[in-house]
Amino acid sequence: MDVSDGILMIEKMATAWRAKDLDGLAQLFAEDYTVNGAPVGRPGVAAAVEMFHSSLSDLALEIHDVLVDNDRIAARWSVTGRHTGELMGIAPTEAPVHLEGINIYEVRNGMFAVNNEQTNAPTVLQELASAQP
Repeated sequence: MDVSDGILMIEKMATAWRAKDLDGLAQLFAEDYTVNGAPVGRPGVAAAVEMFHSSLSDLALEIHDVLVDNDRIAARWSVTGRHTGELMGIAPTEAPVHLEGINIYEVRNGMFAVNNEQTNAPTVLQELASAQP
């Protein structure tokens, strides 16, 4: 894969994610898409986007770095917002949220097929749970 093609895939994904464009995202992810070895498919991608858009206001996604090597794309990103809706069973706290991670995607047939990711999600969820009134 050409470096510019990999960067364009990440840009398209980020644009669709920000706009909550589930149809656009479905065109980018393989039907058998996995995250850290767990099958989530396109429905899992849509559910994750819906979850973040419904639980965080002032939602922003920023892509900080993109590296491309053959059929792999690594992206370092951050999501910020305010916790104004239920998030993974945690009632709204109005607390600011700063989620960050690195995803290493494997691309097959022009689609994201595999994602190995590391995030600070456990820490963020623990902080939100402890901020409960």
